[in-house]
Amino acid sequence: MFTPPILLYPALLITLTILVLFLIPRSELRDYLPYGIVLGGLVDVALTWLLQDVFRVIRFCNLGVFHCSGQTVLSPLAWTLVITLYLYMWPQTGNLRYAYTFAWAVLATAFGEVLNNVGLFQYVAWFYPIPLFLVLLGQFVFATWISERSRAD
Repeated sequence: MFTPPILLYPALLITLTILVLFLIPRSELRDYLPYGIVLGGLVDVALTWLLQDVFRVIRFCNLGVFHCSGQTVLSPLAWTLVITLYLYMWPQTGNLRYAYTFAWAVLATAFGEVLNNVGLFQYVAWFYPIPLFLVLLGQFVFATWISERSRAD
């Protein structure tokens, strides 16, 4: 029941949790975690619904006990922590911000390919790598835009 591919998401979640707890001070975690929940977890659920159920270009599979309505239960949790880390480490000035966002989108796309290779995630052939990368880049840009606009007040 718990095969190594199925344990990939729990391992990612444990790693991300450790990184969040050790890198982000508790006072700042209270500021960044709500952004992670909304712009990471909820956006992941919405994107998965849109791309999987509406457009049928992606599909989660072989999820074992972590399967819930065609989605992995752990994906929104992982995206919550990813966006929390991303926003906390966001460079405040300079052109490095563009490279930073690009790099996170590349890493997320690469993780999608890892999930595909172990059989937890499938997509139609034309959706990888450029369209998937653009969707993920859009998610990071959207998270940055919302976070920056709400903090400017």
